[in-house]
Amino acid sequence: MSLRRLWPWIFFFTTRLWFGFCYDLVLLAYSVRWFWTFEYLRLLAAGITASALNAVVSLILRRFRPRWAWPGHLLVLAILLLLLPVFRLPTNYDGLQFVHTTEMPPEDQRVAEDLRLSARKVKLNYEVRRSLLLPLNNSLRRDFFIPQQGVLRLALGLEAKPGAKPVQLGVFLVDPSSGTVSLLVKYLPRDHTAWYPQSVDLSKWGGRSLPLVIQVNSTDPREKIGYVYLSVPEIQSPLVSNHPNVVVVVVDSLRADHLSSFGYPVRETDPHLTEWWRRMGVRFERTTSPANWTTPSVASILTSLYPVQHGANNDLHISLHPGLRSLAEILHDQGFETRAYSLNPLVVPECNFDKGFDVFVDLHNFLFYWQGDLDAMARVTRWLNEEARRPFFLYLHLMDPHMPYTRPVGVHSPGRLRDTLNELRTLQVGTEFPFKAWLFPDPPWSLEQLRGLTLLQDYDREIRNSDLAIHSLFLTLKSRGWLENTLVIVTADHGEEFNEHGGFYHKTQLYEEQVHVPLFVFSSRISGPGRSIPDPVESVDLMPTVLDFLRLAPPDGIEGQSLWPMILSGRGDPNRPVTSELDDRAAKKTLIRSLAVGSEKLICWEKEGEEICRLFDLKQDPMEQKDLAGVDSARALELKKMLHQFYQNLPGKYADTFARQPVTKEQKKMLRSLGYLH
Repeated sequence: MSLRRLWPWIFFFTTRLWFGFCYDLVLLAYSVRWFWTFEYLRLLAAGITASALNAVVSLILRRFRPRWAWPGHLLVLAILLLLLPVFRLPTNYDGLQFVHTTEMPPEDQRVAEDLRLSARKVKLNYEVRRSLLLPLNNSLRRDFFIPQQGVLRLALGLEAKPGAKPVQLGVFLVDPSSGTVSLLVKYLPRDHTAWYPQSVDLSKWGGRSLPLVIQVNSTDPREKIGYVYLSVPEIQSPLVSNHPNVVVVVVDSLRADHLSSFGYPVRETDPHLTEWWRRMGVRFERTTSPANWTTPSVASILTSLYPVQHGANNDLHISLHPGLRSLAEILHDQGFETRAYSLNPLVVPECNFDKGFDVFVDLHNFLFYWQGDLDAMARVTRWLNEEARRPFFLYLHLMDPHMPYTRPVGVHSPGRLRDTLNELRTLQVGTEFPFKAWLFPDPPWSLEQLRGLTLLQDYDREIRNSDLAIHSLFLTLKSRGWLENTLVIVTADHGEEFNEHGGFYHKTQLYEEQVHVPLFVFSSRISGPGRSIPDPVESVDLMPTVLDFLRLAPPDGIEGQSLWPMILSGRGDPNRPVTSELDDRAAKKTLIRSLAVGSEKLICWEKEGEEICRLFDLKQDPMEQKDLAGVDSARALELKKMLHQFYQNLPGKYADTFARQPVTKEQKKMLRSLGYLH
């Protein structure tokens, strides 16, 4: 049979291939609720175009140029094959995601070198783990040093494959004295996408280096091709079961003066938090965030470094550098189970915020914005009740007080974003982008006028939702019998402005509404709960406070101070300098820094070589409306010198000594979703 007679069959099957691509794409979109996103529509249009082009060109050539039909068809097919990468399916959807990052897992003697270098971040059902791609019907053999009381921990990730037979997981140890020892054999179902954590006691072989074999087989003899995800196996020496747990809760965009526990008179916003504070907590009245937006603030909380030091401090650099050592890494190396839940699109593994966490649960969702705090806490509760092993370090990043706000049906239109836009239009606010520094044409409103805004009522309602979520966390810890032996810290990454200084949102100025955040510390070790400490502290103090509570030495080079001496004595340094900064030089060529000493606060704006400073007395003028720089210029100049000297003397500037990681397209999308970029 000649090639000319074969071409209609080849044409038929290749055309069917492209139509099959479109059909599979529709099924995928339906299964993961991926319809009507830009990525989905682009891929669908590409597939249909390829199918139509292949068919039309081939038929036209067959009709008018029969001699060119066969080579013409091959040419079209070659072009489509070259364009195939453009039509590829996405790697990011609800079931499975490869999280692309240049960072490697931390150095660890308990992990084989080749496994550490081969690991990738894999996301299954929101949970991200550092994992290896392991083909079915294969085994992994590596030598491990087994410490005393060592426990092997791993997890197997399986994609849903309805109707498929289970996967057999086996773990074996090769002991020269007794031969191969079977440690674990389990059959794991594939009816849904999930991780299956496993642990194996190796204390019998403590102090020895022995080969371990991890084997994964399909129980279906007909299944020859397939793969699973194996989290990097690690051997740990577990801490004693009564070692304290640590929980850090960060509530996004929560300003301190909107909490009832801080004296907010308009409406009750945090009744449950107030109740727990009176039972077993201490409140810090003056806590300053080192920045007024998420990335640098959370990075400072986890590393105890100022933004100018860790370098994740502007729109061009929003990733934690691999050279930094986080609180999660320190506790992980001490044997803690480390787990994080985040609803913020910036606090994600793509930005390396998973450093040190065994599992990072990434709950942000661009299509439906983010899940609510109560939904996230339901997942946390399920984990605490079913899977958690002690001791653990749990990081929670809640999101409800962040714009846009949810309103009950009947109060306003149900759409979250639409409600916010309607409110701003009613107020004649510029809405070039819905979450970015809207300026009023009129002077700032009075406090009484602001409290009447529906937008402000929505904000307070969202705080109440976060309060309920935190209350649920306390109840779960109590029901498990863990509350008495758990340190709980509740704080915020930054505040929120409601036109006190001519704008809305955050990441715009360094006035108190954007950098004054709440801080609660809860522990059964606290005597005389319900106390308030008026002296200034900073968010960078959280890491040394946790380590001091656990009686662990802090790493060299951190900037924070342990708050336990203040908690025990009830006193601190009332004149401790506290600072904040906003490095907006990439977008607006502006650098804003503030310094507060006692009741005095100086804010300086630098732009294109010029600097303007304003001085405020927070005791007499808590709303920062009266600039005293012209009245007391000598004091303003003295504080200005202190501010410059402070930043000049900061040691170990990671931003200068390490090559920063540039912002990727996905990270820019995150920034735009939150209003940080246009």
